[in-house]
Amino acid sequence: MSVKVNSAFASVLLAFGLLLPCQLGLPTTTNQGDRIIVFVPTRQAQLDWLELIHSQAGKPGEVGENVRFWFGPGLLNQETIVFVPGGDYGRLVAAIPSSQDTYSWWTVQKENLGKLVTGETRRSSDISSAYRTYQEILNFLDQTQSTCGSFCSVEKYGTSYEGRDLKLIKIGDDLPSKRIVWIDAGIHAREWIAPATALYFIDKIVQGYKSSDSTIKSMLDNFAFYIAPLLNPDGYVYSYTFTRERLWRKTRSAQAGGCYGVDLNRNFGYHWGGQGSSSDPCDENFRGSSAFSEPETRAVRDKLLAIRLRTISFITMHSYGQDWMVPYGYAYNVSVDNYAQMMRPVQAAADKLKSLGRNYDIGNSAVVTYPAAGASDDYAASIGVPYAHTIELPDTGQYRFLLPQSEIPRVGLETLEALKVYLGYIAAANQPRDE
Repeated sequence: MSVKVNSAFASVLLAFGLLLPCQLGLPTTTNQGDRIIVFVPTRQAQLDWLELIHSQAGKPGEVGENVRFWFGPGLLNQETIVFVPGGDYGRLVAAIPSSQDTYSWWTVQKENLGKLVTGETRRSSDISSAYRTYQEILNFLDQTQSTCGSFCSVEKYGTSYEGRDLKLIKIGDDLPSKRIVWIDAGIHAREWIAPATALYFIDKIVQGYKSSDSTIKSMLDNFAFYIAPLLNPDGYVYSYTFTRERLWRKTRSAQAGGCYGVDLNRNFGYHWGGQGSSSDPCDENFRGSSAFSEPETRAVRDKLLAIRLRTISFITMHSYGQDWMVPYGYAYNVSVDNYAQMMRPVQAAADKLKSLGRNYDIGNSAVVTYPAAGASDDYAASIGVPYAHTIELPDTGQYRFLLPQSEIPRVGLETLEALKVYLGYIAAANQPRDE
């Protein structure tokens, strides 16, 4: 028999090798001889070797020092996708355990990634026409503020490790009596569809307000929106700038052992250090040296604490998976006291998404995905926000983190329509009652 690589994902790898630079305007920074290798371990010894190489990432002198694990290692008979720089290919291949079977358990999926097709991207003024750079995102926030007057305001709420501004836009009458809906995105660098969707939402509700759209007007009558479209600008810029690091997840803060970055969604201070987080600075889910060790999470914490008495909903956008989840996710078999209350608008939103042709799984975070201690939605719920959610945007595995930019309008529209239903339910359920 022969190992067959998932054909849908193989097309994504082809797209990554040939289409991303011309479609996204990414610099061509890979070298001649760089390769993508797909491993499908069928024996425990093979999986153990992949775990060993994974543990060596970023460690000088080790075989796996410069190898980037894009997916996996996971379980037996599941794909593990790695990026191998040309200068490390020979050393890695020489270390691969030989197969006892009649077929190879690894395949070079794409060679010579340095031979990328370059070209100009057609980037219209429509914010949803492409994945945007960090500076384009800031420019869009400022332009939006300038066109909607006192109804919108941009606020710098912090500074990243590398000195980049952390900004949010406030939309609606920001009166002391107005309830706040917090929406953020981009906590993980590689999840580009999340900031793109947040920008789409900003654009459409401002346009809807200007055109007197009745549904959006009702939303803005009931809520003020605080939207932070990019929580992790350092990681995002790194992912956007260096093609070989397209799937970078963490921040870019310097850590022990020559490693970089913290998983911000393991750095919040509710049950910090628990399941689903790592103490190894080289791991993708490294939780940091302490709760709120990172300036990015401290900035979010401080802002949330300042507005928590007014905040009725906290939504953090991620990808991928098509999930809409509620706390707590720090361990199995734990839930917020108002779990049923949180789930009602989520069910309504999921029904709307299904009517649009997109199926979302809903429920407790740990059950729908996996335990993840130190997450932002758990923290929001712990400080008393009545509705707190993580939304994992599309897709479910065909493109994974490499969702084509042509999908931005569809994902944006679906999410907007689902949020209209979700917020409509919350508004109706929380109207003051006549005594």
